Amino acid sequence: MAIIRPPGHHAMKAEFNGYCFFNNVAIAAEEILRRGDIKRILIVDWDIHHGQGTQRMFYDDPRVLYFSIHRYENGAFWPNLRESDFDWVGEGAGRGFNFNLPLNQTGMTNADYLAIFQQILLPVAIEFQPQLVIVSAGYDAAYGCPEFAPNLVIVSAGYDSALGDEKVVGYTII
Repeated sequence: MAIIRPPGHHAMKAEFNGYCFFNNVAIAAEEILRRGDIKRILIVDWDIHHGQGTQRMFYDDPRVLYFSIHRYENGAFWPNLRESDFDWVGEGAGRGFNFNLPLNQTGMTNADYLAIFQQILLPVAIEFQPQLVIVSAGYDAAYGCPEFAPNLVIVSAGYDSALGDEKVVGYTII
């Protein structure tokens, strides 16, 4: 497992976007796939914003399952893209390998976030059987982020406790 910060998940192949100049997560995944030892990568993006750059880079690639949990507010929250909604599932060979969990309300708790991990992400991951999990670790939904504002928070910094719980991820991450 790789926890990558900053993820750079808004950057596209040929342009920067959303304060992201390089898509560190996508660059790492592409290089790992190019080497050929790893054939299936799960990217978990838990930033408050949808990582449209990462989604676009792997939208037709069945070797990468992109799973994004993000604030959406029915398209009113940045990046304000229709492609951030739940029904954008990939195309061609990549159809079914793109999962968006757009959150349409604020005030989510750690319990809500853990429910998403346990009831949705884990079953998807178990079926996909990734050889590598990359966490696109944007933290602007967490208390302590320089841009933190209580009215924008999806969840508190309970991310860390979820990662350390063997019952959630199947093993401890150090």
